[in-house]
Amino acid sequence: MIPSLVDALQDVGTDVPYRCVIPPSATDENILGQIYELQRNQTRVFIVHLPHALSFRLFSKARQAGMMSAGYAWITTYMPTSDFDFIDPPTLKAMQGVLAVTPYVPRTKALDNFTARWNATSLVETEPRAFGLWAYDTVWALAIAAEKAKHGLALLEAIKNIKFYGLSGYFRLINGQLQPLGFQYINVVERPQEIGFWRPTRTGGTVTFYNRLVTWPGGSTATPRGWEIPPIKGKKLRVGVPKRTGFDQFVRVNGKHNVTGYSIDVFDSVMALLPYDMPYAFFVFEDSEGNISGTYDDLTYHVYLNAYDAVVGDVTIIANRSLYVDFTQPYTDSGVSMVVPVQRGEDGNSWSFLKPLSVDLWCTSMAFFVFTGIIVWVIEHRINDEFRGPPAHQLGLIFYYSFSTLVFAHRERLESNLSKFAVFTWVFVVLVLTSSYTASLTSMLTAQQLQPTVTDVADLLKHGDFVGYQNGSFVLELLKGLGFNEAKIKSYKTPDEYAEALSKGSHNGGVAAIFDEIPYLRFFLRKYCNEYTMIGPTYRTDGFGFVFPKGSPLVTDVSRAILDAREGYRMGEIEKKWLGDQNSCLNHGSISRSNSLSFASFWGLFLITGVTSTSALIIYIIRFLYNSRYELDASAWEGSILRKLVSLAKHFNQRDDFKRHRSASTATVMPTTSCAETVQNSPDAHVSESRSFNHLYERFNQQARSSRDI
Repeated sequence: MIPSLVDALQDVGTDVPYRCVIPPSATDENILGQIYELQRNQTRVFIVHLPHALSFRLFSKARQAGMMSAGYAWITTYMPTSDFDFIDPPTLKAMQGVLAVTPYVPRTKALDNFTARWNATSLVETEPRAFGLWAYDTVWALAIAAEKAKHGLALLEAIKNIKFYGLSGYFRLINGQLQPLGFQYINVVERPQEIGFWRPTRTGGTVTFYNRLVTWPGGSTATPRGWEIPPIKGKKLRVGVPKRTGFDQFVRVNGKHNVTGYSIDVFDSVMALLPYDMPYAFFVFEDSEGNISGTYDDLTYHVYLNAYDAVVGDVTIIANRSLYVDFTQPYTDSGVSMVVPVQRGEDGNSWSFLKPLSVDLWCTSMAFFVFTGIIVWVIEHRINDEFRGPPAHQLGLIFYYSFSTLVFAHRERLESNLSKFAVFTWVFVVLVLTSSYTASLTSMLTAQQLQPTVTDVADLLKHGDFVGYQNGSFVLELLKGLGFNEAKIKSYKTPDEYAEALSKGSHNGGVAAIFDEIPYLRFFLRKYCNEYTMIGPTYRTDGFGFVFPKGSPLVTDVSRAILDAREGYRMGEIEKKWLGDQNSCLNHGSISRSNSLSFASFWGLFLITGVTSTSALIIYIIRFLYNSRYELDASAWEGSILRKLVSLAKHFNQRDDFKRHRSASTATVMPTTSCAETVQNSPDAHVSESRSFNHLYERFNQQARSSRDI
């Protein structure tokens, strides 16, 4: 049973770190020795699977060793509790708080009758146990099968197919195993009491607890935590720490057991927040020459080998390490980034006025200036004298009118509502653009500019630059994964070596960028904040954490203490003490990566004005084509498509006097002669009366213009 039980416990995430074997021939001294061995472990939850006589002796010795008190949990299988009726009072007292799991046997009339008959023939009244009832039903199953089977070979099949209601409940075999109806939870409080029930279902099972709390050893109703650090005299938690040669602000070794630093102070503060006393001692992970004895992977693996009980330091939480140890919550910010040198911006550049807008935004703005000017000219050309004249004049007007909106200096009066609507929308876009341009240019000219020499990892790969990382760090594998050739990767140990390599540059024996974890880079920048900056994407990691063995109960409590510490002021004080003031570089210049406004910030405005102007143009073209059907001779619509287009172009270039005079009829000066007299006195007075009204209307317009000139 035990291997299957352990597998089932592990399937639900329960670790079984220790197994204790007690033979039936064990003496009281042997049992007490095993009890003390259990007491030395951290686990405080025990499952007992022993014959009832041996289990009674075990609980008596556990009480003698003080292990039947608050904080412990004892759970038994059916075997130790199968004969509760025969437990003597001292043993029953020792078992107070034990939780037993026993097979469920339903109370039926047949069982009550059988119990009465059983007690009538017995010297002591007892309740039949599940094992006895199963045996009784098995004999009945064998008898029924024997009646049905005619020979020995058929007997086995007959037994397998037997199904009936016996004293223990519904009797049936599946794969040769009797199926229980469920299990009861029995809590020993003065005497055994049923407190709950488990019933099997197709998806597993359901648990039902009655309206009472479980009483645990020591009379406590609070659920035991399940573990605690054993209070053994002279034993301390063995904490391994790395021996650093660079960035020793995180871990600084001053002696064999004298260790200080940022990580050490954080650990001390966190352990002080635990609700119990936890003695510990630091052990430096170093070789005989005083250097670190391997890599950080080797250091964490020593916890797996039980050489250390924990590891404290700047140990990064990464996947391959978590395969054999457990990490607490991170106590630092996470991620890997890069630092690069910065150079001061050119304050006196003659073309600085172009920098506020990106190239794509400049090009788009120019295109829309011309586009809007063309739209306005097309709509106003036939009805507005200010948009007519020689071709050169009209072409210049297109550019002049659209660009004059930039300073709101356009004076040409618009006649059409369509062009007014298009210009109104465009002027709003120009207002937003000019305001944004002014603000950005002001910022560029007044703020001290520090520009990074490299802005992206792709630039480093493209130019084949050298890059650096901290010696012994997992960042080396990250750089390889990003595509860097190992020959282009250099390792360094200290912040000063970082600064020296960056100052030389990639082409002079140094590097173009340093890749490292963010806590190291922030410490580096607090020392060299005027010369370098952190830039580029942040590659996700889980930060620094403390290391414990797999399944250690300390992980949960320490993680909770880390969260409490990070919410308070203490972590800030430790960081300021060891890593410097994070605000010390705020007044040493701003790092400007790109202040140019791009098209992406204004595409919505350009979409609005583009749709508005295009809609106005489409409406005008539709109206122009519709009116042209009546204003042109029928011959203009005959012939090829090219001829039709030429006719429309000539017609478009003519002034639309009908609309013009209709809008200005009150200002027109008419001659004293009547229209009829004018027609009669003209050289064409004797033309045929069948001349079309269009020709007469044209002559009228000519006369009207002559009258105006006079």
